[in-house]
Amino acid sequence: MQLANLFALVFEHLYYLHDVTLFTWLRPNAFFLLVLIPLLATRTLRARDVLHHGASWLFKQPLRYRVGEALFRQGSYACAIAVLVLLVVSLAGPVIKKNRPKPNQNRPALVYIVDVSGSMNGIFAQRLTTFLTEFVKVADGLRGEKRIGVGLYYFSSHPLLNVAPTATYRMLLSVVKRFNTGSYGAGMGTEPSPSLWVALLDLARMSDPDLAVKLQHMRKTGLFSCIEQRGTEDSPQAFARLIVQTYNVDVLNSLRKSMLGKRMAIGTDTDFDLTSRGDICITRLFNFAAAINLPIDIVSTNPMSGTVALNFPRLIRGTKGNFYLLSDSFSNPDRVLTEEEKRKIDQAVHSVYTSLTTNTAWREEQSHTTLDTTPQRALLALACILAFVWMLLRAVRPIMGW
Repeated sequence: MQLANLFALVFEHLYYLHDVTLFTWLRPNAFFLLVLIPLLATRTLRARDVLHHGASWLFKQPLRYRVGEALFRQGSYACAIAVLVLLVVSLAGPVIKKNRPKPNQNRPALVYIVDVSGSMNGIFAQRLTTFLTEFVKVADGLRGEKRIGVGLYYFSSHPLLNVAPTATYRMLLSVVKRFNTGSYGAGMGTEPSPSLWVALLDLARMSDPDLAVKLQHMRKTGLFSCIEQRGTEDSPQAFARLIVQTYNVDVLNSLRKSMLGKRMAIGTDTDFDLTSRGDICITRLFNFAAAINLPIDIVSTNPMSGTVALNFPRLIRGTKGNFYLLSDSFSNPDRVLTEEEKRKIDQAVHSVYTSLTTNTAWREEQSHTTLDTTPQRALLALACILAFVWMLLRAVRPIMGW
């Protein structure tokens, strides 16, 4: 069976020799070695010095034997010359240039940043978890480059778990089953900014690792700091200008291109302080996201209140994101999703899914030239076959007396 597979592989390669006009020669200077072939052939075909018997007619073979001997001897010479020619031609590097599509690094992705603080116990966490599991079920039907990468980030007063965007949905669902609002010290507060920052780095890294390095540098310069004396207007336009001033317009365009087909979704009860001060300010992250065209959706388990209700809609609209209210109920004593809640979750899932699958901007067709060395391997395979035939003829020749 293995021998049959070997011959099938060899003859499959030989098929590529049918159209020589498609070949590109990597080392055409090797063809000069063909000049040596006639010299070798002349040396091989040189007549031998023999002693002639006085009555040679007594030893003269019938015509059919002499013809057979000539064919046998000349066939051996022809095989040897053919092997040498094929080796020289294969040394010249015959390949076929093919344009192949580049693997699309800028694949669609959704990063889901989930609040698991103390206020998210019970039905609140169940609503947010159901949104993720239903989204994964819908997205699991996609294949190839259309498959959506899903990232999962849990936070309370600090990041608790970071899973970069992946298309291995089974692993994500396994994480969801094991994780709860009491895991890893959850429940100590609500601070989404660090998790938003990590998710932003992962989205940029999907397209170009250098962009993540530039984002880290921007953070070190205080671009995202909540300090009032930062010298920068807190708006998407101001962020865009600052990126161009710090680097150049190409970096801004690269950041925008890296975010094509990507979205953030924050699952929370939206009960956190938008005016907090620290190393990373959430309002500045939202405005930066708007500057690089990264939509941020809010998946909320209850109506917004207080200062959040005043500021969040403006921040969401700035990024071209949406606000999804999974339920307007603050409690659910039965801890079972109502039909109304299931309907709202389903609407939110399909809205986010549609936004990721209908945006074709990320599917920019790019290609690169590859060298298919199959013709070279085919010539070597043919040379090996003829070399085997030549060795067989040389082995049989003494037995035949020729």
